[in-house]
Amino acid sequence: MAETTNIGWCDATFNPWIGCTEVSDACGPCYAREWAARYYPAAKWGDFPRIRTSEGVWKMPRRLNATAEKEGTRPFLFCASLSDIGDNQAPMEWFIDTMNLARETPNVVWLLLTKRIAMLAKRAKEAGGLPSNCAIGSTFANQEEYDRDRIKLRTARDELGALFSFCSIEPQLGYIIPDKNAPDWLIVGGMSGPQWREHDLPADWVRPLRDFAVSTKRSFYLKQWSALRPKGRGCELDGRWPDGAIVRDRSFAVRLAAATSPIATSESPVGSLPSTRRSICMPSARAAL
Repeated sequence: MAETTNIGWCDATFNPWIGCTEVSDACGPCYAREWAARYYPAAKWGDFPRIRTSEGVWKMPRRLNATAEKEGTRPFLFCASLSDIGDNQAPMEWFIDTMNLARETPNVVWLLLTKRIAMLAKRAKEAGGLPSNCAIGSTFANQEEYDRDRIKLRTARDELGALFSFCSIEPQLGYIIPDKNAPDWLIVGGMSGPQWREHDLPADWVRPLRDFAVSTKRSFYLKQWSALRPKGRGCELDGRWPDGAIVRDRSFAVRLAAATSPIATSESPVGSLPSTRRSICMPSARAAL
């Protein structure tokens, strides 16, 4: 919920509301739930009303967009770090407001991450479609979640015309074998916090994901190893990847983002959407998949 962040795979975070319900094995050590309990106790996890954030918070993406337009950049905005953008317990009106805000900020690449990819796709269709500067992602903590949601994510990417797809394998709780339906960008990380020793991330779980990304020309991003604090053990894998680079690559996602022209007038708020949306990805970029 800030214009700067310590989350290495994005440049800023935005939360249209706070609160969520646990639906995944990855929800056990939820940093958002712990943060809310300490700093924002009005927001509850579970079957409770979500708390919409203030108007001041909602102004932040517009400021980010103005700065990006001035500097000629395309910052990545993670939505949402303290909730789930696919949560159907949040009012549909708030979701529509979020989609309209994304349309009003075309210089910003919105990273819509959810553990409820089918619900996100359903809501996006009901809201008039996905803004062309939005990427969609799912959380996969283990093979079971990957197998359950990978095709849903790829189908949603194609049907909604998302900028690209990505996954957050954070924390990675099991060995995952990817396939041709894997997202465009794989983000991997170990658990941080008091439980990290119980879920230490083996390098042998990470290497196959890295090697798969290299061989299929996807991006791979190692956020962190398991540690008490996120930066406690660094993020290098085998020292090099590839040709001396550390394992923090988002080049494929950046190339797809650069393939679009942020024209503020190309999209309108819900209620007056054009019947045909413009192409948002270069065909050559998808061909590698």
